[in-house]
Amino acid sequence: MTDKRSSKASGKQLAILATDAKAGKKAYTKLNKEIHACDKIADQVWYEKGMRILKMRESGLYKWGQDKSQLVFDEKGKLIEWTFERWLETEHQVSRRHGYQLLDSVSFMRRLTAENVRQNIELAHTKAPVLPSNERQIRPLLTDLQHDGERIHVWAEVANSGEKKITAELVQRKVDEFKASGQVVEDVEIKLPSVTEKDLLSESERLKREKQQAREAAIAAQMQASETRPTLALADAIEWLGQQEPCDLLLTDPPYSTDVEDIAAFAKSWLPLALSKVKSTGRAFVFIGAYPAELAAYLATAMPEQVLVWTYRNTLGPTPSHNYKLNWQAILYFKGVDAPPLDCPVMLEQFSVQDINAPDGRQGDRYHAWQKPIDIADRFIRHSTKQGDTVLDPFACTGTFLIAAAKLGRIASGCDISAENITIAEGRGCLTSKAI
Repeated sequence: MTDKRSSKASGKQLAILATDAKAGKKAYTKLNKEIHACDKIADQVWYEKGMRILKMRESGLYKWGQDKSQLVFDEKGKLIEWTFERWLETEHQVSRRHGYQLLDSVSFMRRLTAENVRQNIELAHTKAPVLPSNERQIRPLLTDLQHDGERIHVWAEVANSGEKKITAELVQRKVDEFKASGQVVEDVEIKLPSVTEKDLLSESERLKREKQQAREAAIAAQMQASETRPTLALADAIEWLGQQEPCDLLLTDPPYSTDVEDIAAFAKSWLPLALSKVKSTGRAFVFIGAYPAELAAYLATAMPEQVLVWTYRNTLGPTPSHNYKLNWQAILYFKGVDAPPLDCPVMLEQFSVQDINAPDGRQGDRYHAWQKPIDIADRFIRHSTKQGDTVLDPFACTGTFLIAAAKLGRIASGCDISAENITIAEGRGCLTSKAI
């Protein structure tokens, strides 16, 4: 049975939560999601987690984290206030004590990295300061020293101690040595602005970017060492195609209707020739734009076996006033009359809609505006070829499809008309030439 006093209080609290609910809830959800992501690797991203918790408190966004099921009332039916401390404990299982220890550590970290502080440390010591790698290393500075002047002085001693690894024990020892020395250090005043979005650069995004850059570097090194490095010529697609032997796979991404004057004439100029270079046992995957005129032009030129869809959710572009956002592109799939069954043991990879995020420049894996993800190339190559088969791409751009093919042991070659793209592809591991 529902208590009338509770119902009345609940309604009042929910009415308060409804004020500017759309913007508040959206901002809260985004920030809280990032904090949960940090929970999984707390030691590595303690500062990033603390910064987000600090912003949650300073902005008051934590108030949007309470739903009806979390309303609590005292014995008299009065609603117990949803405080920052209650949010921290309910949502993230962080006690008040630990929560404020984390915020104190984050606050000191911000002061330690302030420009004037870094300059002072660098002037006083031979080495640039090393930053704390976890919260435990900061705790002795906060609990045993009197003010920031002492804390910064001791941390500089830690950073320049010559120790290979900084630990909480090392920090504690330096704190104890300073206190025992009786040395007097003046306090310093460090003024910091409120937490901004710049302070909240996602650690998960940074880690993703580093991981992707390492992956790209590893692939480039693999290409350099491989006997089957992809080859890329600076040449016109039609001229280059005319000199190629039949291939096992045509995998390409030609310019879209937004980049050519007459898409129908363009499609007729190259697609029939390219398909004539595919063996009867081979296949072709041709990426095209999702624009109706472009689809019509290509379907009028050559009817594919299927029209597949590549959809992505991470780059949506501007919002049109009267139409819907385009977050997909078409892939024309052609199959030779003697082609064997697809080699696709993973059922989810055989869906006609391929849901893979577009390359993200923030992660260091995007070299061109229309670049396709290497993962989708990897799928189509595995599904339709075997090691030693030949793969052609007459619109290779910066070499993504060729790199994916060579990585899988296929003989990959292509061309592009842009010298700039050729240079980028060379840096990614392709063998390049200015002659066919």
